[in-house]
Amino acid sequence: MYYQLNNFTLRLIGCHGTTPYYPIDSIPARKMSSSKTIPGTNVEYGQVPLSIRLKMERFQLADGVPVHLKGGPLDKVLFTITVGLCLVGLGLSANMFYGMSYPKKA
Repeated sequence: MYYQLNNFTLRLIGCHGTTPYYPIDSIPARKMSSSKTIPGTNVEYGQVPLSIRLKMERFQLADGVPVHLKGGPLDKVLFTITVGLCLVGLGLSANMFYGMSYPKKA
């Protein structure tokens, strides 16, 4: 889409003609390179420990398992408890709305 600068409000507005006033293109991003040293010093970053590297590889493995369940059986138990508590909360909310909509007659 093409835009033009409104001289009164000094804001960009969409161009309503067949010929645009002038195109506004995105500016290409600058390419940055990461340094291997800690900023402000000449000390290099340390290597990633092997245990963390293995855990990273396990979580990045494309095996179709969602990342929130890749931690093993404990993650499945915690996920099941979370879903159960959500369902209980929804049920109690529905009960409250029903009770407030149709109060008991005394």
